[in-house]
Amino acid sequence: MALTSAPPVMRDKLFIWQSSARKSFMEIKSFATGKDGALGVAFAAYGKRKGFMDSNGQPLNLTPARLRPSFISELVERDVPVREIQLILGHKHIETTLAYLDRMDFNYIARSKLDVALRELHESAAELADSLSSSKAEANLIDVVNLDGPQVVFKTPLASCRNIFNPPEFIKKLSSYVPGSPCALYNMCLGCENVLLTASNLPELFAMERDYLTLNEISRIMDTPYGRVVRENLGRRCK
Repeated sequence: MALTSAPPVMRDKLFIWQSSARKSFMEIKSFATGKDGALGVAFAAYGKRKGFMDSNGQPLNLTPARLRPSFISELVERDVPVREIQLILGHKHIETTLAYLDRMDFNYIARSKLDVALRELHESAAELADSLSSSKAEANLIDVVNLDGPQVVFKTPLASCRNIFNPPEFIKKLSSYVPGSPCALYNMCLGCENVLLTASNLPELFAMERDYLTLNEISRIMDTPYGRVVRENLGRRCK
């Protein structure tokens, strides 16, 4: 059957065929005009004709739903941005897409990619340390670190702080801040100039992002006073 012989309304369809049924013999149809279940029947017949087997050696029940995870898995492996995957899946909210990827266990791909990235960061840090082994480089490094006097790195639940007793001005202007006291606003670390982030903080950052997106989807957290902090952290995380 030539595509040009199909009616104009059918030519843009992905699957078309000529019916062999008695009542509609030689009539050109698509899955939109065919009977319910026609797509499933076609897939089942194709799988049987090709002899597809599952991992246990049993005949594979090929359905259209099986193609979607395989296609999305290939997109994830090719580093296609989540926003593009969202458009392909037709999800209104990106949180729905992230939940789908997590539910389908595509996070193992993300973990493998994260492991590679962490190894590269570690190797880069090791190379940098080797390049600073000379006495001149060490002297320069000490000068930079000691510009503000002795410092103690304080670890927060999210990152590390290099000067917890001297927070930036936007923290000092808050009514909840007590002058001279150490900063305790750990949920605002990402916007602070004293924050120290390393490769070991990445899992916590990704977990925080996922928790915030989930809360935004299942609750009205954005309508609470805490919503501003959530929006700020998500904005800085995306950058």
